[in-house]
Amino acid sequence: MCKKVFLKTFGCQMNDRDSEALLGLFVDKGYTVAASAEEADVVLVNTCSVRAHA
Repeated sequence: MCKKVFLKTFGCQMNDRDSEALLGLFVDKGYTVAASAEEADVVLVNTCSVRAHA
């Protein structure tokens, strides 16, 4: 059975791009992308810590 990964992204467009790249690494290793955290074997959260002036 294939392992599933779910990724939730918060933040800016840069985070969206980083998340796409990260998911690609998991897919390259044989994971499939889950539609929800509940059905995933691995759950990732990508967030941002930039405050005020970036």
